[in-house]
Amino acid sequence: MSWLSNFNPLESIRKLQVHENSLAIWKKRAQWLLFLVALLFIATQALTRFYLWPQVERNKATFEQAISQTLGVNLKIENIKTGWDFLWPAFKIDNVQLYELGESNSPKLSIPQVTGKLSWETLWKLEPHFHDLSFDDALIQVQRDSKGNWNIAGIKLDQSSAGYQFGNWLFEQDSLEVKNARINWLDQRFQSTQYSIDIESLSLKNSWFKHNIDLNLKTPWNTNTASIKADFRHNLFGNAGNWKDWIGRLEWDVNELNIAKINQLFESPINVISGQLNTQGRTYIDGGALDGGSTKLAAQNLHIEWPRLGAPLKIAKVDAELEQRTSGKKMSVSAPLLKWQATEKSASKELNGISIYWDMAANIDAINHAGVKADEIDINLVEQLAKQFPLPKDIAEFIKKYQPSGMLKNLDANWHAEASKLPFNIKIPGFNESHYKLSFDFEKANLKPEKKGHLSIANLTGRLYATELGGELTLDSEDTFISLPQILENDNLALDLIQGKVKWIKKDNGAEYQVSKLKLKNESANLTFDANYKAKTSKMSADLYIKADIHEASVKNLTRYFPLEMSKDARTYLNAALKEGWIRNGQIHIHGDPLHIPFNTKFPGIFELNLPIEQVQYSPAPAEDKKQGQWSEFSDVHGTVAFKGPKLLLDLKSASFESVQLSNIEGVVDDIVSRSATLKINGLAKGSSQELLKYYVDSPSGKSIEAISKKIEIVGNAELKINIEMPINDTKQTKLQGEVKLEKNQARINQTLDVQEITGDILFSEENIIGRNLRAQLLGGDLLIDNANKLPWQSSSDMKVSGKVDINQLIQALNTSDVSEIKKIQAKSIKMFSSSVKRNLPNFK
Repeated sequence: MSWLSNFNPLESIRKLQVHENSLAIWKKRAQWLLFLVALLFIATQALTRFYLWPQVERNKATFEQAISQTLGVNLKIENIKTGWDFLWPAFKIDNVQLYELGESNSPKLSIPQVTGKLSWETLWKLEPHFHDLSFDDALIQVQRDSKGNWNIAGIKLDQSSAGYQFGNWLFEQDSLEVKNARINWLDQRFQSTQYSIDIESLSLKNSWFKHNIDLNLKTPWNTNTASIKADFRHNLFGNAGNWKDWIGRLEWDVNELNIAKINQLFESPINVISGQLNTQGRTYIDGGALDGGSTKLAAQNLHIEWPRLGAPLKIAKVDAELEQRTSGKKMSVSAPLLKWQATEKSASKELNGISIYWDMAANIDAINHAGVKADEIDINLVEQLAKQFPLPKDIAEFIKKYQPSGMLKNLDANWHAEASKLPFNIKIPGFNESHYKLSFDFEKANLKPEKKGHLSIANLTGRLYATELGGELTLDSEDTFISLPQILENDNLALDLIQGKVKWIKKDNGAEYQVSKLKLKNESANLTFDANYKAKTSKMSADLYIKADIHEASVKNLTRYFPLEMSKDARTYLNAALKEGWIRNGQIHIHGDPLHIPFNTKFPGIFELNLPIEQVQYSPAPAEDKKQGQWSEFSDVHGTVAFKGPKLLLDLKSASFESVQLSNIEGVVDDIVSRSATLKINGLAKGSSQELLKYYVDSPSGKSIEAISKKIEIVGNAELKINIEMPINDTKQTKLQGEVKLEKNQARINQTLDVQEITGDILFSEENIIGRNLRAQLLGGDLLIDNANKLPWQSSSDMKVSGKVDINQLIQALNTSDVSEIKKIQAKSIKMFSSSVKRNLPNFK
């Protein structure tokens, strides 16, 4: 089908004409409607103005009855005059009085004159509504009974209604102007008291759902004039007379407000004993809740008592700027500026950036979630703020027990009462569900326990996050002092640096602590360690795990960093044996019940210490009584000190005694905690023969030849191999086996007898000293001294001496020497000649 078949110009023109005719008809109808409305308006105006409204003036009693029925009171007026103001019926009423129903003696409201204009709403609502209403010098009687019910100008209002009916009617009036009104208030709610309130001016403007109030008044609770302004609207389906349905802004300016008297007007758990307040500010309200605003406060002589505070709060002076915010159900009050003086004579303190937040609740005692935030705050003030909330018992006890002080930054402390029902064996991480949460950075914090024997800290810096299920402590502090009573050998630790994290988790079976990459550094130690500790319970013993790297540490007093529960004997020996020197790149591995460190077969566990030492001064057998002999200390010791459980291992690669160099010294104590612990040492020494002799003479075993050794001077070097078994608790019982290899030494005995080319071995034990293949040139000849059985530690004194001497030198030596001294030297040094001395007579001169 062609498009031409669908195109009919005549039909289109015909339809257009019908449409234009229909539009014209509706225009005529609209014009008639407007004409009728205008006619009705004019007729109503004329009827009201010239007939109905003048009837009011002539029928005063009917007017009184209509108003009385509306307000629920008896209205009495002296005179009423009606008029007209443009489109509004106007009136002037003289001597208005309101009485309670059934009373006629004492008016509840007295107004000399009222002027205004009637609103056209009166016609279709059949109750008086005013386009504007104004009066001066009113006297209003207000009463609140013991149950909290109100009587305002004879209008009875139940406390549960909060005056909705009267308020709804009041906020439906277009305009209300009041000047110089007085309210006499008899308050019988808590005690019978009469108050007088003067309203200097009140302006009320209402337009549909919008309302504006401007009020200036004087009260018994403040000096000068208090100013209150409100600009709000009420909800579409709400009550204008119910402030909980308001949305808008409220402003005020009040001077010298007596908050103690204000406190008496309300039922509150807070008891204000005294206090005066100057305040100005504004706030926004939404559905009966605060929705933001700012306030300036200046208060003096505050004295507040509240069970949550614990002790009365007394402040001589406080100046503050407060800001209120609301986000969802969360409300907060912050203080960009807060200054106060505790007493008139005390210095002014300043705290900025603190805020308190809470979830909306019916009243302050119904709050089950609240918290405190602060950019920076003194811990002492935190304690005062914390007492305002029902904090968990462990936090309250910690504050009381340790009396913390210092500065906190980025504080966020909050609690939630319902969360206390959670099971405490929940596996975290994140600690998302808890009764309380506490986080803050702390700087130069101190813990000063009220009793001795508890943890104390000075000058600690870091961050804390804690809940009732656990927490995390991040440390980054310098120049810190920590006291750990009954934990380490030395209670007091002075630390140049402490860095790392400490976590703890609370479970049904006790607490568990985790230490991660904790770095400790001071002048004597630099180490990093991980640790885990499970506290002892009724079913399980304590469990300690430590894995540490000792970057550098002084060996002097090293054991002060060891657990106090480690064997005292082991700590005593290490502390006395290791003196000057350093540990570098050492390792510690401990796992088990700390009560049984260093563990054994009965109490298994891991106790491994690997301590590479450098430049150490080592005393193998520390002795208190040096007069009885002492195994001399080694200096410049390099090697390793190790623990494998209770077994102590010494691997000293090099050391020095005077000019003697020692090497490959190995030592072992099989059980350091045993009362019969014995140190077994073997090693090799090379150096001056005289120094080797001195080392032996100074020992408990060599004290018996000390006098003789002073008569002997040796020149040359020697090599010493020695094995020592030394009871740690009784070094007098030391057993030793030694061998000295001499190579071309020279000796001078008693300043007279010279011995040359001394070679061979001297074998000694704690009991005997003998020679083996010992050769020397003496008195012009050669001598060979050898033992009979080759075992110096056996109880045999037999030696074999052979050789030749020059008889003349022998006679000369005997003539110039003290024979008794020579005999003593012979007896002590080689015991006695038990074999014949063979002489080569041909060599006599």
